[in-house]
Amino acid sequence: MKKIVVLAFLSAIAFTSCKKKYTCNCTYPETSGYRNTAAESGKLSKPDAERWCENAGNGAKLLGGNCVLQ
Repeated sequence: MKKIVVLAFLSAIAFTSCKKKYTCNCTYPETSGYRNTAAESGKLSKPDAERWCENAGNGAKLLGGNCVLQ
């Protein structure tokens, strides 16, 4: 019975999402008048951080820039 409880506990840990801080680096062409920026997220899962940076990148793309999650 102990082995089943331990196995269930370890499985639950393996399936929980790891949340950490991410950085979204946005670069802009010199002609845009904007400086390159880096924004740090709160604690997010990787998929949430990717969406967060992608949303920031939508504004950058309008100005010819690009954002990358690191």
